Amino acid sequence: MVEEENQLKLENQMATPSSDKDITKLIEQCGTFGPYQRWLYTYIIIIGTVTIMTAMNLTFISANVPFLCYPPNFNASLIPANLTENEYLQMLQPDGDSQCSVYNNSFTGTYYTTPPSNSSKLQCSYGRKFLTEDFSTIVSEFNLVCERKWLRSTLQSVYFAGCLLGAIIFGIFSDRFGRRPVFLLANTCIVICGTGKIFVPSLIILMMLHCIQACGYTGNALALYSLTLEFTSSKLRTRISFGYMCLYPVAAIFVTVLVYCIPDWHFLELTVCLLPAISFFIWIFLPESPRWLIGRKRSTEAKALFRKIMKKNKKQSQDLLELFPNKEEESSLKNNFHENIPEKKVLAQNNYTFIDLFKRPRLAFTTVNICFSWGCSMLIAIRNNYVQEIAVITTDSLQSMDNGKSYDEWNSCKSH
Repeated sequence: MVEEENQLKLENQMATPSSDKDITKLIEQCGTFGPYQRWLYTYIIIIGTVTIMTAMNLTFISANVPFLCYPPNFNASLIPANLTENEYLQMLQPDGDSQCSVYNNSFTGTYYTTPPSNSSKLQCSYGRKFLTEDFSTIVSEFNLVCERKWLRSTLQSVYFAGCLLGAIIFGIFSDRFGRRPVFLLANTCIVICGTGKIFVPSLIILMMLHCIQACGYTGNALALYSLTLEFTSSKLRTRISFGYMCLYPVAAIFVTVLVYCIPDWHFLELTVCLLPAISFFIWIFLPESPRWLIGRKRSTEAKALFRKIMKKNKKQSQDLLELFPNKEEESSLKNNFHENIPEKKVLAQNNYTFIDLFKRPRLAFTTVNICFSWGCSMLIAIRNNYVQEIAVITTDSLQSMDNGKSYDEWNSCKSH
């Protein structure tokens, strides 16, 4: 018992200011929103925007592409001369029906004829022609329609599963190894996996890369968001957090512009995933979180960081630097600590996990509240996907009605 008390006394002598109030006071004395913070937030805005674009691009690269069904034993040379292949295939699609059925074509001996309205319907299993003149997506690349339509929804589920996995893995890594290494690792996953997706011929491998990319996106977002708030005082934290969340609509606007300029999903995905490569150059100048350094008792690095911030913000506070021990004092305290406390008696340092978030009532209430907020956000995202599906179904129905009108007009012209 006496040895434990001596150990705690020596640890308190070695400790740097670690409470939230002390760290906030240190940040305020260095300058709350000076040139250093503005420089840092400018970097974070650039990195955050190009990273969020990789997630916003998911909706566009997995959008439905119009397609036409081939009838059995189809031969394009037997189409009448006054019709194109697309026009004839549109006539074989039943009126007001889904795109996943086709009329059986009839043959007169020289050319195909127009099938009557009472022709038998067949499943769209004899081949499909995707109309990729305007744009192409993963759906047209891997034929994710009709009986394979569920794979498109699975692709989105795999992405969000990767986001959940990234929140667990990179959240732990961020607290254990720091924000900078996690940011670098997560950004590497985004660039490599996002670029590799456009070259893989297998849907299974694409899903694996999709999951790892989503994992990296979440890790990148966690590291950047933590770094943003940990350089901010409590007074500006709400406004800075709101400003960071504004990057999402800005990124969505940029992605929409790129979609109109780059209709092919291969080049679109390549462009969006190569933009985060800028972060590798910015990472060199990105600092570590001062709160993480103080929490890990890396006082020498924390002191150097605060000195750099004060120099950039043109602040002078010698009392601030005296709160951290010098190298000689730190080494002497460590030697004194190891001399007085045997190595076997040193208390183990706690490594906190997800379970510790529920051990205290207030912390558990905050955790549940955050999970509920994120759950509501996910429900909104799912609702948007359903709205998109309904819009696609409505568009398909209108296209079928238009095809039916052209079919009737062609029949009337032929009869005259």
